Amino acid sequence: MLKLQHNALRVCDDHIARAGEYDVAGHVCGWTPIDPHVKIAALVLGGLMSGATHNLISTALPSRDAEVVDHLLTADGVRLERIVSLGQASPDDFWYDQPEAEWVMLLSGHARLRLAEESHDRDLKPGDAVYLPARCRHRVTWTDPAQPTVWLALFVDADLRPAVTEPVHR
Repeated sequence: MLKLQHNALRVCDDHIARAGEYDVAGHVCGWTPIDPHVKIAALVLGGLMSGATHNLISTALPSRDAEVVDHLLTADGVRLERIVSLGQASPDDFWYDQPEAEWVMLLSGHARLRLAEESHDRDLKPGDAVYLPARCRHRVTWTDPAQPTVWLALFVDADLRPAVTEPVHR
C-alpha cells in the first residue's frame, strides 16, 4: 500500500493521537475515518489545538527528501495546510490541475511559481499571496535550497464558489 507522510493530530471524542501515515485514500492507517461532517486536525508542533499558539514559521522542520505537509484545519469543502519546502520543485513535465481553488501565501523563504497561461515565473517572497481558481494549471519551478520555504495554503471546494475580495485598508 502506498503511504504518504503527514504531520497531524487526529482529534475525536475519545482521544487525541498523532497520525503519521495516511493511505492514498486519505484514511489514517489503523483508525476509522473521522466524522465526514466535522473534521478537525491540529498542528502537531507546539501543543494541542484549543487555545494553543503556533508559530508557523519557526516550527518548520524542513526535509531535503520531500516537502512536509501539516494539515492545520479541515472542514467540509475547506482545507488549510502549512507546506515546508527545501529545494523541492514540480517535475518539468508536471502541472497541478486541482478540482478545488487554492489561495496560497508565502510565509518565509523564496519560491517561483508558473501558471500555464503565463510565459514567465512569478517570483514569490514572504508576504506574497496568489489565488488559483479551480483547474488553474500551475507548478512550483523553484524553492530555495538554502533555507526553508514555508507556504500557507487554503484549499476551497469549487462548489462553494470561492471569490477573492480586495483588502480594505483603514
